[in-house]
Amino acid sequence: MPRLTWAEVLLGHVFPWASKPEVEPTARQGLMLAIVQRWRQMELAGNEQCVEALQLVSFIPTVDGQMRSPATLLDPRKEDLKLLYMGDGPFPAAEVNAVLLPLMQRGLLRCRQELSLKELHERLVFLDSKHQLAANSPEEGEWDKVKSCAENFLQYAATTVSMKCQEVRTAAAAAAVPEAPSTSPSASAAKEEKAHSFFSWSSIMPLGDFLTAATASSLPEKVESLEKREEWAEDDVETLKCKFRSCRWIPAAKAPREWLAAIPWAGSAHKLWRPSELVLMSDFWTCGAASPVLDLETQVVLSGERKPNLHSDFLELLGISSLPEIQRIHCAWAQLETIRSWSQKHPDGKANESESAWISKCLYHYVYPLITGEARANEMEGKSNGCQLDEIFVAGTFAPIEDLSLSQDFGIAGLHQIPKELQTTARKLCSQIRPKFQANDLARALYRLSQKNAGPVPNGNSNGNQLSPGETESAVHLAMALSERIRSQGEDLPEHVMVPTTQGKLRPAEECVFNNMRWLSEEEQRKRNRAVTSSGLHWVHQSISNDVAVSLIVQALSTQVAAEALAAADDGEKDPEWFEAAGQTEPLTTRLRSLLRDISESEDLGLFKSLLQNADDAKASEVHFVWDWRSFGRQSLMSPEMGRWQGPCLWAHNNASFSPQDFENITQLGAVKSTSRKAQIGRFGLGFNSVYSLTDLPSILSDDVVLFLDPHVHHLKAMGASPAKPGIKLRFLKIDVLDKFRDQFEPYHGMFGCDLKSSTRYQGTLIRMPFRTPEAAKASEISKTLVSQESAMAFLRAFRDAAAECLVFLQHVQRIVFSWIPSDAGANGTPQTFMEIKITPPGIPLSLDAPKCSNSSSSSKQAGESVALSVEISTDEQALEYRRLFSSRTVAQSKEKQSFISDMLNRLGMSKSHPDVRPYISFNLVVSISWSPPMELQKEFDSEPYNRKEAWRLILQHDNPEDERWAGSRNEPETSEAAEASFAYVPFGGLALCLSRPLRTEEPRICCFMPLPITSSLPFLINANFCLSDPTAPGRLDLVRPGSTSNSKSDWNGLILRNIIEPLICTLIHEQSAALQAFRCQKSANVAVWADREGVCSLVPRKSQLPLSLQQLLNLPTIYASLSHSALFPVLSFETGSAGQTEFGKYTGHTQFAEFLDASGLRTAAPLVSYVDSVQPLPDDIGTVDQRQAVREYLCHFCQPKEGKYRFCDVVPEVQQEFSSAGLKRKAYVDRSLVLSCLRQDSHHKYSCATASKLLGFILSGEQDDSASKLQGLKLAPLCDNKVACFGDGSDQLLFCAFVSDNSRSSFAQRVLQQLASKATLDLSGLDARSHERLRRQADKLGIRHVEKCEQLSEALLLALPSIRASAPSSSVLASLDETFAGRILGSTRQAAAGSLGFGSDEHASSTLCALWSFVQLAEDGLSDEFLSAFDGFYVVPAWNAARSGTQNSASSIDAPLMLVPLSASEPLLLPECEQNLEPLMEVAATLVSDRFVDKSHPAMSSTQTLKHRVISGHTWATLQGFASLSTYEPHVSACSRTNASCYVVD
Repeated sequence: MPRLTWAEVLLGHVFPWASKPEVEPTARQGLMLAIVQRWRQMELAGNEQCVEALQLVSFIPTVDGQMRSPATLLDPRKEDLKLLYMGDGPFPAAEVNAVLLPLMQRGLLRCRQELSLKELHERLVFLDSKHQLAANSPEEGEWDKVKSCAENFLQYAATTVSMKCQEVRTAAAAAAVPEAPSTSPSASAAKEEKAHSFFSWSSIMPLGDFLTAATASSLPEKVESLEKREEWAEDDVETLKCKFRSCRWIPAAKAPREWLAAIPWAGSAHKLWRPSELVLMSDFWTCGAASPVLDLETQVVLSGERKPNLHSDFLELLGISSLPEIQRIHCAWAQLETIRSWSQKHPDGKANESESAWISKCLYHYVYPLITGEARANEMEGKSNGCQLDEIFVAGTFAPIEDLSLSQDFGIAGLHQIPKELQTTARKLCSQIRPKFQANDLARALYRLSQKNAGPVPNGNSNGNQLSPGETESAVHLAMALSERIRSQGEDLPEHVMVPTTQGKLRPAEECVFNNMRWLSEEEQRKRNRAVTSSGLHWVHQSISNDVAVSLIVQALSTQVAAEALAAADDGEKDPEWFEAAGQTEPLTTRLRSLLRDISESEDLGLFKSLLQNADDAKASEVHFVWDWRSFGRQSLMSPEMGRWQGPCLWAHNNASFSPQDFENITQLGAVKSTSRKAQIGRFGLGFNSVYSLTDLPSILSDDVVLFLDPHVHHLKAMGASPAKPGIKLRFLKIDVLDKFRDQFEPYHGMFGCDLKSSTRYQGTLIRMPFRTPEAAKASEISKTLVSQESAMAFLRAFRDAAAECLVFLQHVQRIVFSWIPSDAGANGTPQTFMEIKITPPGIPLSLDAPKCSNSSSSSKQAGESVALSVEISTDEQALEYRRLFSSRTVAQSKEKQSFISDMLNRLGMSKSHPDVRPYISFNLVVSISWSPPMELQKEFDSEPYNRKEAWRLILQHDNPEDERWAGSRNEPETSEAAEASFAYVPFGGLALCLSRPLRTEEPRICCFMPLPITSSLPFLINANFCLSDPTAPGRLDLVRPGSTSNSKSDWNGLILRNIIEPLICTLIHEQSAALQAFRCQKSANVAVWADREGVCSLVPRKSQLPLSLQQLLNLPTIYASLSHSALFPVLSFETGSAGQTEFGKYTGHTQFAEFLDASGLRTAAPLVSYVDSVQPLPDDIGTVDQRQAVREYLCHFCQPKEGKYRFCDVVPEVQQEFSSAGLKRKAYVDRSLVLSCLRQDSHHKYSCATASKLLGFILSGEQDDSASKLQGLKLAPLCDNKVACFGDGSDQLLFCAFVSDNSRSSFAQRVLQQLASKATLDLSGLDARSHERLRRQADKLGIRHVEKCEQLSEALLLALPSIRASAPSSSVLASLDETFAGRILGSTRQAAAGSLGFGSDEHASSTLCALWSFVQLAEDGLSDEFLSAFDGFYVVPAWNAARSGTQNSASSIDAPLMLVPLSASEPLLLPECEQNLEPLMEVAATLVSDRFVDKSHPAMSSTQTLKHRVISGHTWATLQGFASLSTYEPHVSACSRTNASCYVVD
């Protein structure tokens, strides 16, 4: 037996035995320690195989009491590995270290130098479980151990793990590059052999118990892993990366030296963090207080050139990168909130100097810039993240935004200036930061300063604390700044203001007094001081000036003294010698400013309206306005102050003189009573006061008087003017004014015939309104308005647009002129006429043309020719007299006119015929407007000259004020003088309708002598003696409405509207309706030609056109009720005549009425109909255009048994709504129910098939799905033969139709029915899909057979065309062959011509056959038994024609008619398959069975492959074949199938 070496014994027996788990650990340990201690003696030195096998034997005790192999232990000599564990881990026990360390140094025991992947995962899980446990652990030092372990693990991960992961990634990248295949397989083979034989122990006999398990156990298969580190794959790295990022294992870095120790540091908590929860140290200024920080520079010890790369690789492994901008912003907000919370917890709420410096650096340089950028981005994007900066750190504290400004600082009082570091970005940081503090801010700061250390006092008030010198100085500055804001900026005084006192305290302003009586003696001063102190008041601080104190509403000493004196007088003491209560009434300038508050510079024409009405009151017939831009001398004036009024001015002249009463009214314009109506526009009072909108110094020259008015009493004080009489009146006939004041009166001399050198009175009135200079406007207490040539042009344009409205209701004025004098015209310059408005004399006609429309249907005009109607209108002969008589200003005038009015009406034949009927007068006025600006103004203001004439129709009524209907509606004046002076209630009113054009939107509609500024869109003007709501405010003039403070005035307005205006409106509409009819007949009429566009509807008032006051006062339902039974509306006819002509044209809906009439070629007036007797045409949203036209045509012809025909008239929807609101209904409203009702009543049914189709479509297009069910019994079924049939009641099937479906079979079936059964087939081509579906659902109830199957189609065809079915044959073809087998067959054929069967022409028949066989082809089973059964014997197969096939060359045969053969299930058909070989068989077939051949070339048969299945039976074909053999013919026959219906095809 050979001798074993120790190596063989160990490898073959000892190591396998020691690896068995049942071996006693102490025995294994003792044996293995003995072996390793005698390693040299056993001659094992250098035996690497034994050394490697030794590493796999578990014999070393560990610190946790286990027995492990050297290969599974970590090297105890590596301190960095031991620090990864807290006293445990895979390390040898301390008691064996003395034995093992020498062996390790000799390389006999080889422990691991790195953690395995499993151990790395275990360490991460361990630290994650301890991330907050240590902080709450009762054991001292627990957190220090955890933190130390975590810090060492961080070091290990940043160096070893990070490098190894990078190596794996590098190797993987290299492996991705394809390599050339290895040419030496020996190396891999050797490696494989080694792997298989390394631990294959030798099979030798065991020696005793020690050697019994030689083959019972073995060591691990591979030991070569001991020679190198653990290999990691890419998947391992990714798994480890996820673990690193998900576990909480990283300790936060300590606060840097730059960090303020007082501010909480987020990383100081006893916690471990995930990588995603950490930020880098570079962001600590913005995130240090909000997020834990990772600082690799201090937390990981690295050296060498790889340090930067290791840092970046490690951060990539942890998933940590630079913070995104949005996260940095969130951290900045959190840091700001942390610092602010810390600041609020500060003992005195304010940081010290060092803390303030650090916070300022942190916020100003890092946090606020981030927030500013975010705020700017959000503002640009229109977003908001919910964070709002409401405080900014300033002067050691966080100050609210409202306590910050850009330029002022009152730090002691809590108002701060933005630091210079934030000056440029402050508005971006918070837009609410203001440049300066406002009054409320300053008052709030004073109050806040007063509350410092304020203590309670017995009465419960706050006892102001004693201010320090600095606080007192700040309080004084605050009070001065507050006063400045109030005085210079015009801000309101805050409700509660504190002011500093001489005692160094802050007290409410109402409890303080300032000394404005410093001239008092010292003794008196001391007395007043004691009186102030004893009354509980306080002296304001001596630095507060009187102006400041007054602006802060501090009591003046003089006020207190006056109050004491008044109180003493009330107590019965004698009045004080030096004091007397006195005052002044309201200044005239204040009153004028109040009166003019609503007059704008150019948009309001109150000035011109007032002066026109003044002239009309004076019975002037002409008014002339002149814009005079000249300037005159300033030497010889009544006073030097008058010099500023010698410049440009506006002149107003009329040809009537002022009466003494007029001058008296002017001088008393401050004494207008509220009960008088003088203050309305056009009465002396506010009327003349409107001149102050342009001037402060008007003057009036009339008769022998010149009146200058100076409300300010600044210019004529030297001449005797006073506040009681602010003006002077000169009589120029008694002195030579040109000699004494030449420059003053030179502007008047020569103007409109004014001769100041003459000794005669001036017949007329001349008013001069000099414009304010800029200096005069600045000093004016009335108005600041300046007049320029541009504003003058604006006045002129505005008046030009409303000129006629200002003229038509006046009593006397007939002509208004505007002129212009340029600045360089000189003293003798004459006015150049700019604009002239006048009433043209009678006899000068104005031609009015209706709007033109293109006429394409008139028989009297060529196509495309324009048709226009015109009428001539002129001013009536008595128009001016009518206008004067039918309006009065006073009751006295009204009573005087009654007899004249009665006489005039009697002459006109208009006397009263009924007590409730009041006569009226109607007449025409033609107003001419000429616009001819000077040439230089045309270029400067782009204003071309033009002339315009307007025709107006006026209807006026003047009632007797003593009539009983007006009794009790007014307060009668007590005396005749009072009646004459007052503007009492006079019952008159009128309407004015412009005949030549519609009124523009901006033009006035409501007048009280002159147009009022009331917005309305009525088609005519209303004028009446209304009571107005606020006559002192021209811009707010309106009618007194019900519910106002003056019920009698609102009652009067209601009366005058009800008794006069409402009847006149009805009269106007009746008159214009008749005039429109006459106008359409090309007769002369007083007609509003523009109303022809919409008819009389354009003249009917609507609620939407009325102002709010008239909506409450005017009774529209009464007007509409009165109009409802009057024939006002033209009847529309829709009857279509011959050759496309129409009687009145084809009306298609809401078109313009003039276009309808014009297109009709109308030459006679259409009849008129009332609203309640009319029918409204269908609106455009019901049915189609053709359907609506058909309904209208039908209803126009339909005559009701009792009520006659329906008469259509078009009433616009707004007017129709007004009729409905008044409870009025039309005779009928056209809808589907009405049409159905008329159809049931109609016994004549005179309408075409096309009309029936449209009516049917109209009925079926309704919203109700059951509309088809209402058609039973109605003659409304359009047929394909252009006839109309009645719908059945479901008892029989009379009508056929292939309704529209998803497939195309129905269309083919419908074509067959339409061509062969037109008399019983519905023509629904004019109906939409929804109508088809509704009719199909009710088909059975309406007697309609829905054709969708073969038997239904054959039934329909058989009923409509009986000849289509052949009679039964006398014998079959087979029988015929048997009978004539020995001879030639010459029997009758069963072919029939298509025309003789009723198919019509050959082309028509071919089309029908194509549709029929297409219908068959689309069936699911093709040529089915169902089809054969249904069409058995029907002539539906085109017969073959030998001539057409080319076997015969007969031209007559080619032109032969189309022949058809019947389809039969029992008789065969022959279908030629290939024509070139047919000739032998065709001769036999043509003789024997010529009537059974199908024309395959026919279009109907081109795709009918299924016909082969029904061609010929086998027996019959065999008989035919035998006959052919006897005849020496040898046709080639092929059998396709052998079923009962065999298919044979001739080849």
